[in-house]
Amino acid sequence: MTETGPRADQGRRRWPFSAPLCTLKCHHLPSFRSQILSFANSVVLGVLLGVAFGAVNFVATIFSPLAEDTAPRVIGFYGLMFAMWGAASFLVCRRSGRFIDAITTGVIVGAVTIAVFHISGVLRINAFLGAITQRADWQGLVWSFPDSGFESLRPYANYTYAKQIVPRLMAGALAGLVTGALGGLTYKLCRAVTYLLGI
Repeated sequence: MTETGPRADQGRRRWPFSAPLCTLKCHHLPSFRSQILSFANSVVLGVLLGVAFGAVNFVATIFSPLAEDTAPRVIGFYGLMFAMWGAASFLVCRRSGRFIDAITTGVIVGAVTIAVFHISGVLRINAFLGAITQRADWQGLVWSFPDSGFESLRPYANYTYAKQIVPRLMAGALAGLVTGALGGLTYKLCRAVTYLLGI
């Protein structure tokens, strides 16, 4: 027997209370997709930057295999890399308006860039091992080789580089965090200034 009257109407009004849960889940789907796309874009940018800086390092070694990594060269090289991380974080913060997105972008781009750049460094060592080991900044590796237990310098050089991958990733993520924060903070400051000036 079908119930009619106020009680039935009240039951029908209570039944749709499950709808907001579905609506809430569906409402967060676009945000989740945007986060996935942002993560993917950060990874792709990190790969591209790692390949680009690795290629520059590789070409520089071809033309000047004995050129040492002096302080001005290292500062200029990594300074440009960090500036690109900060610029990417600035643009992400500008698009989303969230400071945390700038930091997340910086960490991901930094870690992926350093990972790809480190892999390109391994390729560079294997391609120019004879020339690179004549440089003054590589003599520590050459001097430690006799006590390493390795029969050949090439496997020892690859082993040494492989041990550095985790510390390098951590350093890249930390540097990305700092540059990401600076990029996001720069956008927030620019936005505050333009608001105060009425631009």
